[in-house]
Order: sequence, then structure tokens, then C-alpha cells
Amino acid sequence: MSPGNTHIGRYEILGLIGAGGMGEVYRARDTTLDRIVALKLISEKLLADPLAIRRFQREARSASALNHPHICTIYDVGDWDGRPFIAMEYLEGASLRRRLDAGPLKLVELVRFAIDIAEALEAAHAQEIVHRDIKPANLFVTRQADVKILDFGLAKRAVAKAKSKLAGGDETETADENALSHPGLVGGTVNYMSPEQARGEELDARSDLFSFGLVLYEMATGKLAFDGDTQATIFAALLTAQPKPASEQNPAMPARLDEIISKALEKDRELRYQHASDMRADLKRLLRSIESDPRIAPPGVKLPTQSRAPRKWILLTAALFLLCLTAAVFFFRHASLRPANLKPRQITSYSSERPVATACISPDGKYVSYQMKGEINIRLIATGDVRTLKHPVSFTDQDEWWPVAWSPDGARLIANSIGARPNGMRAGIWGISVLTGAAIELRQGALASALSRDGSQIAMLTGGNDLNSEIWVMGSQGEDARKIAAAAANENSYYSRADWLPSGQRILAQKIHQAQSATEISVESIDINGGKPTTAVHDASKWVDFRLLPEDRMLYIAREPASNAADTNLWISPTDPKTGAPTGQPRRLSDLAGFWIAI
Repeated sequence: MSPGNTHIGRYEILGLIGAGGMGEVYRARDTTLDRIVALKLISEKLLADPLAIRRFQREARSASALNHPHICTIYDVGDWDGRPFIAMEYLEGASLRRRLDAGPLKLVELVRFAIDIAEALEAAHAQEIVHRDIKPANLFVTRQADVKILDFGLAKRAVAKAKSKLAGGDETETADENALSHPGLVGGTVNYMSPEQARGEELDARSDLFSFGLVLYEMATGKLAFDGDTQATIFAALLTAQPKPASEQNPAMPARLDEIISKALEKDRELRYQHASDMRADLKRLLRSIESDPRIAPPGVKLPTQSRAPRKWILLTAALFLLCLTAAVFFFRHASLRPANLKPRQITSYSSERPVATACISPDGKYVSYQMKGEINIRLIATGDVRTLKHPVSFTDQDEWWPVAWSPDGARLIANSIGARPNGMRAGIWGISVLTGAAIELRQGALASALSRDGSQIAMLTGGNDLNSEIWVMGSQGEDARKIAAAAANENSYYSRADWLPSGQRILAQKIHQAQSATEISVESIDINGGKPTTAVHDASKWVDFRLLPEDRMLYIAREPASNAADTNLWISPTDPKTGAPTGQPRRLSDLAGFWIAI
């Protein structure tokens, strides 16, 4: 960039953040959306190098395919005067590399940072993206003490045999791709490579976990696990040596952390952590034990001992403890029945002519998608930036659509559409790319009700003019659709909601029966592989809607009693994860007046 330029497209340059071999990064203002971004511009020296340009483009593609709070968000990709650029989330803070220059981290801070990194790797690996260059310089610690992964320039999608078989051919890597993946000898930074990376072998997600283990070791000790004067020395250590336990280098580190690092640094990847989620689970267990007992003794450190107390004081202490415990149980048992102090937070403001409806929040909590006047909008909650998704070309003026669910990785929306046609109403289920806005119709004549927790299956309502006399399930791409339940025509019944139990093998469905004297509402538990439905909730007559939550809980909306039946409030109930049946007393979450809530 020449010194006189103050704009790159719609971006106003505010200052240089840094420069390196690949190019420069500027602090800039997006003049269209009025927000601060980091603008990465490829170096002019590399414009004649097609592999460097492809690596730059790969970074944009890989990172933009991910939507996670611990991965730096890509906003825009473009070209300015022949030079590619990437506009990304502007972060304030410092790289982990700079933090480690001051020495090892404190234990609790280390474990919390590590959990963030593990969650980000889990999200990337779920999209079959291997980062291949996990190191402190590519990990950024924000002022809010969150960690974000940067620089997906060496990232690569793992080989997917199943996909290649479906495509009817072999999935191979071109010479250019190999060059991208292995600039010079091998890709990545020598001190943070896995053994298979050092040998130039095909990599998978487990390579990132080895590199993560090396970073974890350095976070604990302030030292590199494998170091040497030459690359050959470091390679030899990577392939044959074992580092000293972190607790020997830093007595403030517990043996449990040694175990996690040791498993991550297994030379044989078959013996290493197989998934980032497994590593995250062990780190969370470690954090729980630290927070429940801050005095966890590292190896070689003795906890202070106290002199033996007389027997009568021990008995008195025990009696006081039992009294306090009884009081605590009484308090929490009764306090749990009190409504929580929930305060609604308004994030949109539109007139009654343009009402907002059917909103759902992204898995990372950053975005909300909602319907307004028949259109789907995606709003960045923190800034208020809004993007409206374009209608499919097959839509008419009579069609409208609305969001139903986000995919677990936040990259895709499942949406419903409905519109009038000369021969009746036309309904459909759509899959929408959040990044590009491209929409694909997954099924006609049905409405999606819920996406399974792993994102692999959709529960939908179909059958009859009201589209809710039958429940079907299908794959997330519309494949393998099959009926699992139907309301008998002579029962005057229909379904109004279906949601997935954690196993992905059963569905809970709200069933409404129009009896002569009253409307009866129940909740059925349905095995998607066949069998007669069972009743999980016999009387749900006041229910408006429900959702199943993690940790075996059900959130539902209930009408208030007759004198105030126009109001609704939120309730929560523990549930059996296998059947969906309540396992305890429901608890009221909100105490709102004048609200009709929808979830």
C-alpha cells in the first residue's frame, strides 16, 4: 500500500497494526457498516507468486467457513488494485506469544485458555479443517480474556473417503495443493509440529492436538517442550524424545495437567487424544477440581497441617455443619420455586406493520436470525449490523420464509417457507449458507420443527392441509426421509411441535386433540426407528410451546390462569434423557406480565 492511500475499497485505513512475510495488517473502519475491522493485505512482493496468493485465499476460505466465538471472524474478502485482502474481526489484546514472553501462566488462567482453544479446534475439526500451525503466535488473548485462533493460511480440509466414494472417484491432492501445504520442506513451525508433520505424512485433526499439547506445555512451564540449535535437532527430539513433566519444570502445576499434556504428546497418533472434545472434557474436569478445591497440591508440595482438635470441638463443628446443611437444603428447595429475575432485553425496534417473529440465536450467542415481513434477517447482536437473506428465485410475492434452527457450527440455517398457489398452499424446508446466503430446498410439502443436536437430522411436520398430521425425519441434506408417527384421521388430533432427545433416536412431540368439551394437549415420546409412541406428559393443557435443552431439561411456555390467560411465562422441568418424561417438579423461570412468549 502506498503512503498516500487512505482507503481500500469501502475501508478507511486508520493505522498499521503489523507487517510480516505475507503482507500487512491495518486497523480500518468499514464505512458501510461503520465498524472497526482488521484488514489483511497481501504483500506486493508476493503478487507474482501464485502459491502465496492461493495460501492467502485458503486462509479466507477456511476461516470464513467457521463461526465460533474462539475463532477470529472473517467479514469480507476482496481485491484492491490487484491485491487480495481479508477484512476480519478487530481484536484488542495481545498474542499468547507475547503473554508467554513474561513466563508461564497461572494455573486457572492456563486451564481456561486451554478450554477455549480446545472448543475452537473442536469446531474446526467438525468442518474437517485441520489448522496445521497451532502455536502461541496464532493464538490471541483478548482484553476480555478470551482466546481466539488466528491464521488459517496452512489449514486444509481433511481427506473424506466417504465423500470421494459418493462422488464416484478418488479424492486426491494436486501438486499445487501439496506445495501449498508444504512450503519448503513441511508446513508449520518446527517447534510446534507433530511427529507425522515432521515426517511429511498426511495429517488429520490429531496433528493439531499434538501441537496444542506443545502449546499447553509452554503455557505451563514458559519453556519449549522440544528445542535445539538446529532444525535437525528439533526434528530428532520430536520423533524420539519425551519432555520433562511440566510439574517438574513448574511445581505450581498439578499431576493431572501432566497427564493431559502427556496424552496429547503421544508420538503414536493412535494413542493420542482422538478428538478435541475429549481433551476439552479432561480440561473441564481439571478446572472443576481446581475451583472446588483451590488447594490442590502439586507434586512435591505439602499442604499445611493443623494440630489435632479436641474431640468435643470436632463434635460441635460437625453439629454446626449439619445445622447449616439442613438450612441450606431448606433454603435452596424453596428458593428454587421462586421465579428468576429475568429482564427482557430489546434488540430490535420496528413498527406493528413490520413485526418481528420466529427468532433463533446462533450457537455462539453472537447472532440472532429472525423473520420480519416475510424476510429472514441475521443480526449481529453486539453492533446491530443486519443482513437480509435474498429470497430463492422460485419465490413469488405470496411466499415468505422464517428461520427454524442454526447448525451446531453456526454456518447454516434451517428455514421454512410457505406461500399461496392456485392449487393450494406450498410449504418447503430450506438449508441456507450463512456465509453466502445460498438456499437449497431440502423438501417440499413439509415444515421443519427441529434440528438434532449433532445437526445430522431434521424433524418435520407434514401430511394434510394443515401440514401437521404426521411427523417425519430426514437427513440434514433432505435424504432418507421417513414417517415415524401419524395422528389418526378420526381422532381430530394434530401435532404442533417436535424436538429431539439427546440421543438423536427419540423425538418429543406436542399433540393437540380437539375434544367436544375441551382441547386436550399431551406430549408423546416417539422412537424414530419404530414402535408405538408413549406419553411423556399427560396433561399439557396450558402449554403453548416447548424446547429441549442440554443437561436433560425441558423449557416450556405456559399460559397464566384464566383471569390473566393472555400472558405467558417460562417454566423449566428436569427430564429423563431417554424418554423425555419429567423427573422432578417444574420451576418457573420468569414473572412477566403483558407478554406472549414464543420460543
